[in-house]
Amino acid sequence: LKGVTGTIKLKTGRLEIGDGFAVTGAETEFRASGGELSLQVANGRGLGGQFSASLAIGKAAAGAAVKGSLALDGADLSKIAAASGGTGRYGTGTVSLTLDFNGRGLSPRGMMSVISGQGEMKLGDVVLEGLDADGVRRAAESALEAEESTGEQLNALLLYVQGEGKLKLGDRSVKLAILDGAVLVSDIYVEVPEGRTKLATTLDLRTLGYDNDWQVTASDPKAGRPWPAVSVGYVGRLSKLAALEPRITSDALQRELAVRKMERNVKELERLRQLDEEAARQQRERERQLELESRRLEAERERQLQLENQRPGAEQGAGVGGTNVAPNGTNPAEAAGGQTGQGGEAGGAVVGAPPDGLPRSVNGQQLAPVKQQRRPRRKRRRQPKPKPLVNQIFGLD
Repeated sequence: LKGVTGTIKLKTGRLEIGDGFAVTGAETEFRASGGELSLQVANGRGLGGQFSASLAIGKAAAGAAVKGSLALDGADLSKIAAASGGTGRYGTGTVSLTLDFNGRGLSPRGMMSVISGQGEMKLGDVVLEGLDADGVRRAAESALEAEESTGEQLNALLLYVQGEGKLKLGDRSVKLAILDGAVLVSDIYVEVPEGRTKLATTLDLRTLGYDNDWQVTASDPKAGRPWPAVSVGYVGRLSKLAALEPRITSDALQRELAVRKMERNVKELERLRQLDEEAARQQRERERQLELESRRLEAERERQLQLENQRPGAEQGAGVGGTNVAPNGTNPAEAAGGQTGQGGEAGGAVVGAPPDGLPRSVNGQQLAPVKQQRRPRRKRRRQPKPKPLVNQIFGLD
């Protein structure tokens, strides 16, 4: 380019940047001067945003030196799926970025391998679709409750909930670094009550290869410790970004599930053992109460038998024929009758006339009425009505 000077200006309807991405309505200017070739792209539209770029290549001591910049303002993430042949499920929000880079090499491909620089990416209300912490928790709990769960079944669960997840990045600024021909995006951390997600992204400028890794850690308030992280990787060409299939790695989560199932089984066995011990204790207590009640009933029967055996002796002590004798040798009823007078009752005696055929007077003196004794009625003690067997066993009245 030594000795070449000139300028070329173009206005293109569609300018292919590479690997399927294009800029429309761009104003392009090529300029050669002083052994340096420069390129300016302005007012282009790409992915719903404004695109501009600059590139300068000049002679260096060994090969050539390159220096440039790139800016994309207000790109729409929802249009990335359409641009990359996807199904429209990638994310929403806006992205703006700036990059400044430089490098040296013997050829353009060689320069791309050693290029370096830095930049910044600004996100506006960005929401990505993919596996989130709540999805990991639900999949892990389902696998834990299942009788049997293999690694393939767990990954299938994670893949299913991945289609329902949303990761809210919101508004934030992210640093970019270019090193050895690759754009390194600073790690993005998303903290939510359900858990934590870490995003690590790399873009290879030589092949436009895209590598995005999600480390999703779900919280578990029941266990008091989080579930192990699940890794979700998206690897492929940038032009197929929205069509990349997720690669799920859940080895650590599978091991944790196996450990928790063992802990749950041990706790269940301990619970059953305690229930058996409590049932045995209650049985022993019931048997003890039944033995005490049996002894009480036996003692009560013996006491009643003793009382019944003592009753005949007590009745005999009342006198022969049921008639008591007064201390002066007379019948108590007669003594009582003498005090109360003739024709009255006292002490159970009945006063009446002499029986027919007997004289009523002797030598002109009226005989005293004959007193008829009533035999005292023998009192009998009523036997208690026996209690029902159930009341006797449990001591109920």
